[in-house]
Amino acid sequence: MKKEIKKIFELFSEIDYAILRNYEFLLNDSKPGTDIDLVVSKKDFDRMRTILLDNGFTEYSQQFSLQHKGFGKYFPKLRKKIGIDIQVSGIHWNDMAYLDETVLERRNVQSYFYTLSNEDKFIMYICHSILGKRYFKKKYQEKITKLLKKDLDREYISKNLIRIFNKKLAKRVIRNIQKNNFTFRPHRFVFYYIFKSKKNVKTFINIFFRWLKWKRFGNNYPLISFIGPDGSGKSWNAEELRKVLEMNNRNVELIYTGRGKGNLLPIKKIANIYKKKETKKVKAKKIKIANKDKAKLAYTLAAPFYTLDLLLRYLFIIFPKRKKKIIITDRYCSDILLMTNVPLKLKKFLLSLFPKPTITFYLHNDPQILFDRRKQQPPEELEWQMDMFEHLVQSFNAKKIRTEDPDIDFRTITNETFEYFMKNRY
Repeated sequence: MKKEIKKIFELFSEIDYAILRNYEFLLNDSKPGTDIDLVVSKKDFDRMRTILLDNGFTEYSQQFSLQHKGFGKYFPKLRKKIGIDIQVSGIHWNDMAYLDETVLERRNVQSYFYTLSNEDKFIMYICHSILGKRYFKKKYQEKITKLLKKDLDREYISKNLIRIFNKKLAKRVIRNIQKNNFTFRPHRFVFYYIFKSKKNVKTFINIFFRWLKWKRFGNNYPLISFIGPDGSGKSWNAEELRKVLEMNNRNVELIYTGRGKGNLLPIKKIANIYKKKETKKVKAKKIKIANKDKAKLAYTLAAPFYTLDLLLRYLFIIFPKRKKKIIITDRYCSDILLMTNVPLKLKKFLLSLFPKPTITFYLHNDPQILFDRRKQQPPEELEWQMDMFEHLVQSFNAKKIRTEDPDIDFRTITNETFEYFMKNRY
């Protein structure tokens, strides 16, 4: 992964840019953390964008800050998504530049990439903490303290802090930092910075309304569902995806939505009787049901009851959780399709009652291969299951994956997932 990142920055060699934050892992053996932040000149942004896209990065949808452009790439071996957050034509807070792109004239070379000068780093850490974070993170306190010990151009720093805030506020922040005091309240600084000019006020109002739209108030987080016949690898891939998303700082939960677990209605006994009859039907085709019409009627009446249980599980378990986190389901409403002796039209109607998942992965293979993996259902039954699943695949616009190599299959799943997340900023 570091080799690929190094290649990217080597391609940036003739571009006016500087990394702002989160580049330490490029200089040692530490693991990458959050996105790499950098600033680029306005004239060179298009070149930088082209290089990133040509090297497999995905461009994020535009966020509320128009001067921030995001790109990301998922690295399967590391199971990590690396993002590059670019600020165009200066270092900004909410589209208001506190340092313009002339900082690139003072940049330093560090290994195979460029960083800000020590003076501009010092100013940037202060402004990023006060304006962006409203407090000083421990790591920024340490960086500022370390920079104070260097031979800095203090006149340059003072002049810029006075320009950004005012003389009184600039003196206060310098005095407190020199005393190793990082606990002062930043709200006066933020208020002054917003209202110090009509341009800043207008910019802040515009960005505030864009932020309201961008926050997606009332919208749900993605629902990712795995469907497929027995032995196709649904449970394993669902669990592995949960682990990867958690590794990438996503709030996620895996929920099993198949038959026999987590029912809200008292249908387990009925389901067991139904399952027993299904098993007998599969194992012994010669078994005769005394009254087939009554059996079909019983199954047809049971289907809406089972569907109601699934709907209640969605409404009272999955739906509320989607307000706060990404939900992965092992199966979804797919078991409705696998109910025998129920008319297909009724099954399709019952399926239409469920919201479609954001992303659906349909895992499959040849019936005999699936049977060899998990000898629970005969190949004929598995073939029938896959015929039924085709109706759901079309309805959900599912991504079909023929599961053969677990690593390659899972790479396809994670690539698809992160591609969607990056394009839609989740």
